[in-house]
Amino acid sequence: MTLAADSLTTRQWRVVAGLPLAAVVMIGGQAALQAPLAARYQMAYMEVPVVFGHAMTLKGYHIVPKSPQPGEDVAVTFYWHVNRPLSDNYYYSLHLLALPEMTSVAQVDSVEMGKRPTKLWHSGLLMSHTAQVTVEEDAPVPAAYALSLRIWTGDVSLQVDWDDWQAQMESLPVTDAQWRLSEDTLLLHGGTLLAAAQEPPDTPAIHFGNGVMLSVVTENPASPVFYWQATQDIQSELVQIVHLVDDAGKRIVLDRVPFDGAVPTPYWQAGFAAEDAFALPPDIALEQYQLVTGLYIAETGERVPVTDAGTYTVQDNIIFLPLSEER
Repeated sequence: MTLAADSLTTRQWRVVAGLPLAAVVMIGGQAALQAPLAARYQMAYMEVPVVFGHAMTLKGYHIVPKSPQPGEDVAVTFYWHVNRPLSDNYYYSLHLLALPEMTSVAQVDSVEMGKRPTKLWHSGLLMSHTAQVTVEEDAPVPAAYALSLRIWTGDVSLQVDWDDWQAQMESLPVTDAQWRLSEDTLLLHGGTLLAAAQEPPDTPAIHFGNGVMLSVVTENPASPVFYWQATQDIQSELVQIVHLVDDAGKRIVLDRVPFDGAVPTPYWQAGFAAEDAFALPPDIALEQYQLVTGLYIAETGERVPVTDAGTYTVQDNIIFLPLSEER
């Protein structure tokens, strides 16, 4: 199989694929890479793959940046394998959907899939095109997001209103039910929407063995603020241990998913950093309690090891934090 670049420049190919300029050849007027280099090239993107209507297969994609801020542009590059000669020109609709409500926070509907019409995409090639969207200024943060992608064809020259035009266009079905949002819409893993970077608080940082760091601010005991960071990609779904414990051992269990599920931990990538405010139940004499926290893996219940807790007390991989200066 040969690999072709549609929207990437020669310089971008060198960066993305790590290939020398001599590796680039020309096939039918399209920049292409020879088959032995395919494995190195494919490392540049997240593999899927998903077939659209037997016409083409989405092999993978990558997102830059994966953790945008509201108002920021996001570039999503898709890589397609052409399964057969294409008799139609295809177009796409792309949304960024904030989870868990699946609210659209960025959208583009394009009548181009790269610089060349898909009728000119040769069977057997791997083509690429880049879609650019702008995250809405009022997008919720922090929040995980997914991508939805729809491929369609129709007469874009028709001067009709949107509803009439939608009725005459034809979408390519998504053949893999595992990845479908609907019959013709693909749902893909995205990243996180984050606010502008903030300095971590001036409190001891708690280090966990899986790359998670946590700083806790308890200036307002009723509303502790957890500042989460990730030094590497987090693979597991994690639950935060949140207990209130008094001197007699009485325990109030308030375990939770960080950010109340808005940013599941498998979306945390290296460099992730965000504040997570949490309100403790009212009508509790907080001066009688210590706050106990930690992490465990949702699937197994296994606690994540604490490798460094600074000046805090640690017992059985949970950390004891005072809620008042008296303690």
